[in-house]
Amino acid sequence: MQAITDWITDNAITMKNSFDLPNVRTFKQRYSIDQRYSESRRVLEKYHGERIPIICERARNSRLGQLRHNKFLVPRDLTMAQFMYVIRKHLKLDASTALYIYVNGSTIYSGNMLISTIYEYKKDPDGFLYVIYNSENTFG
Repeated sequence: MQAITDWITDNAITMKNSFDLPNVRTFKQRYSIDQRYSESRRVLEKYHGERIPIICERARNSRLGQLRHNKFLVPRDLTMAQFMYVIRKHLKLDASTALYIYVNGSTIYSGNMLISTIYEYKKDPDGFLYVIYNSENTFG
């Protein structure tokens, strides 16, 4: 229970740039595999597998703002394009700002791909799907 309280406290800070706090640790660095696994299992059991737990973090050196909360529970039938819309709304991005979502830090999926399909193939052993957002396509 303390890990959940710490998680909420950690995510209450809103940062503008990674330069604000140079020693920002990722979700995986802040919590042990056992803590992450038990949290994802709890969520999956509570929602009977109808929601997918996603950790969404900003890419290092991204010029985009930091999300206020980086844990998302999304419906299984949500598409990648719909998830990107949710992230855009949370970041308050205008239409002219590009947004790229990388699954596991390297793969970009089509907007019509279901999150549940991506989750089945790319989920972490701890039960979360990890995505990183950035304003630049760093791989192309």
